[in-house]
Amino acid sequence: MDAEAIRATLREHIKNRGYGGQAELARQLGLSRTYLNHVLTGRSPLPLDLLDRIAEALGFELELREKQPTS
Repeated sequence: MDAEAIRATLREHIKNRGYGGQAELARQLGLSRTYLNHVLTGRSPLPLDLLDRIAEALGFELELREKQPTS
């Protein structure tokens, strides 16, 4: 999954979970709504620690798996 797909997945879950939207999530994470929007739309980088915090707030956890070799 590339960075844009991760961002799109996060945006979808924020929208569909009945969460208070980006503003509520930003408030919960101690971020400005503008910064969170920039991160989620690719205008700002998505640091791994922030990705972990967003995932946790949405009820997910990050997991690294070894990539399966392709034939």
